[in-house]
Amino acid sequence: MQIDPRVNNTVFPTSGIRYSVTYSELTGKNDNTGAHIHNCYEMYLKLDGNVSFLVNDHIFPIDTDCIIFTRPNDVHYCIYNDECRHEHYCLWIDLPANCTPFEFASKDDFNGYIKLDFTSKERMVALLNLLREGSRSELERTAALFELMSLIEKNALHRNDDPNSARIPKEMQKILDYINSNFTEIKYVKDIYDVFFISPATLSRWFEKYIGTSPHEFLESKKLALAKKLLNGGRSVTDSATLSGFADNSYFTYVFKKKFGITPTEYRRNLTE
Repeated sequence: MQIDPRVNNTVFPTSGIRYSVTYSELTGKNDNTGAHIHNCYEMYLKLDGNVSFLVNDHIFPIDTDCIIFTRPNDVHYCIYNDECRHEHYCLWIDLPANCTPFEFASKDDFNGYIKLDFTSKERMVALLNLLREGSRSELERTAALFELMSLIEKNALHRNDDPNSARIPKEMQKILDYINSNFTEIKYVKDIYDVFFISPATLSRWFEKYIGTSPHEFLESKKLALAKKLLNGGRSVTDSATLSGFADNSYFTYVFKKKFGITPTEYRRNLTE
């Protein structure tokens, strides 16, 4: 009599994993498209260009021996420091709700900046190019994706030092930290002026110079990121708006649709379909 072998579940399910890879080579200074807020993990790998990256409340200078790794609904910007040639890869990984392979990303000291050793960098580039090849088999592409995910984890777990933050005024960093910790309570940008005794013109100038956006847009992006996360977790539209710091449901619906192209109600409905 044949006995079926005992087959254990893998660490995470392979079905339902979606991904996308892009290679971009841009020249000049990219137009500001606002904060990136999406439901998938993102890995950014720079090959060339004078750019920095903001993740939540920290700005990091980007070298070619590191990656920026962001979690679902992390607020992040690519900041152009001058007009330059910007060559980079982006990998997006959309995972099922019960799939959590990146345990390092849930740690308190996670910041999105991951230093790479030379071998890992070269292998990542090769794997990204493989994933972009349409002629590869599904098995080859799946193996390449899993190897990439393993390399991300390996380099994240062996990080020795925190990166040096980009050179911004200490007061500006304090403001970013304050917004990150209190954005649900901050109703208007004026509240920031009053806390830090800073003029509107100075605050706007700092944000435009170091982040490439306005204080209002940055504050709003933090609220939208939380609202989207709450909707994903099953909260109602009203609760998501209130808990994210939006005082008015109509305005919340307006800015949500403007940012994501869909109303919060439609977004929530799509989650259950």
